[in-house]
Amino acid sequence: MRNETIIGIQWGSGGAFSENDISLCSFASWRVLHCLMHFPVTYSQVLFPYTDALSLSEKKGTESTRVFGTHLLLRNVSEEAVEKILDSGREFLSELCYDSETDLPQRLAPQVTAFSLNEGSVCADDLAAFLQGECGEWQTVGDFSKMLSGFVPHWRIREAARVYASFTEIAYRQSRGAIAGLCGGRAVLRDGCGDALKDGLEKLFYQKTGCR
Repeated sequence: MRNETIIGIQWGSGGAFSENDISLCSFASWRVLHCLMHFPVTYSQVLFPYTDALSLSEKKGTESTRVFGTHLLLRNVSEEAVEKILDSGREFLSELCYDSETDLPQRLAPQVTAFSLNEGSVCADDLAAFLQGECGEWQTVGDFSKMLSGFVPHWRIREAARVYASFTEIAYRQSRGAIAGLCGGRAVLRDGCGDALKDGLEKLFYQKTGCR
């Protein structure tokens, strides 16, 4: 039986993300997850954000399911697969930023974190620390890390991510696309969103997850 592994991939090594950064990272995460499916990898090995055929679809009307961001959690993915998907992500970021005056691809270069496991489970505090993306002045709603506690097995992380994805899908629709993406474990609202929208989405998060 192979050793259980859970790794985190983070776009960028530190500092606050801009709204544009969040959107770029969301696209890049979507791209690398597409790439990952060309390996002998199943959807169940993508723990966060929740991923399935619908969220990776390019069909019109499925935009609300494609809420990804700066951080990914993966289970039992080979080093070869990780290396190739990161190459794909770097290439994609370079394509997106081709006309940019800033060196965004370098600033958002991916970092890999390997988590210590206790009988196949990861400490929720370690996940929370990993998922604390710096969002700067941007308004955020729904902290995924609050949905986990103690030592959590891979299936529990993915199940929580499924519920969280239900929240972000509804939030995206209710806000008419005002979700730029995920910064760590929080959904980032686009510039200009008022406090009323933020409060409404926080209430939605509580209704869907029981967490504040």
